[in-house]
Amino acid sequence: MKAMIFAAGLGKRLQPETDYKPKALVEVCGKPMLGHVIDRLKDAGVDFLVINVHHFANQIIDYLNANNSFGLEIHISDESEQLLDTGGGIVKAARLLADSAPVIVHNSDILTDLDLACFYKHHLSDGSDITLFVDSNRNSSRGLLFDDKLKMHGWINTEAKYCRPDNLSPELYKRYSFNGIHVLSQNAIRDIASYIDGGAAFSITDYYIDSCERLCIKGYQKPDDIQWFDIGSPEKLKVARNKYRL
Repeated sequence: MKAMIFAAGLGKRLQPETDYKPKALVEVCGKPMLGHVIDRLKDAGVDFLVINVHHFANQIIDYLNANNSFGLEIHISDESEQLLDTGGGIVKAARLLADSAPVIVHNSDILTDLDLACFYKHHLSDGSDITLFVDSNRNSSRGLLFDDKLKMHGWINTEAKYCRPDNLSPELYKRYSFNGIHVLSQNAIRDIASYIDGGAAFSITDYYIDSCERLCIKGYQKPDDIQWFDIGSPEKLKVARNKYRL
């Protein structure tokens, strides 16, 4: 069972925490975020892991070595020369992710006790190309638009009153926020690799918006009883440090 962790980001919004370390090694409950995510993936049955690196890449590699790769087969997708964003990161790692089974993709700045094995099994049983972990309760002017069966149809910015695709009728759909964890079928991974010229940086969210009427992209709604924290800013990190319970 394979997974990929996005750990290459610069973490500029977390400065000064990230002035001397990557965001993936910022600690919550005395443990680096990368360690939290790896342990959750390992508990779900992942035994093959790809981690992309850029900002303070050697610190992440040293952390993995110091922990004996957590008993997993871990491969580094090195973006030291060029940061490729989430979509480009998947394209660069596509060769490593190739398999017969879907792949879990997890942001390193997301802290949650979501049952990832259950999430993965839901994707398998649902038969979609891509499954996104989503939440309808987050306050955001931007969101992905889903129908009653949680199939994605587009994206909206309510402040700018702008939708993608342009011909979408947003009143027909419900707005959800993407929570930074997804499962990709092998068909989707191959399709992402053909979305844009190789070596280019692009957001995976843009790919989802452009592909949602061509592929089956479904949402998996956040259960009310789980913890979920985004540590992407000092304010959010403080909340996670105060409220997350192991």
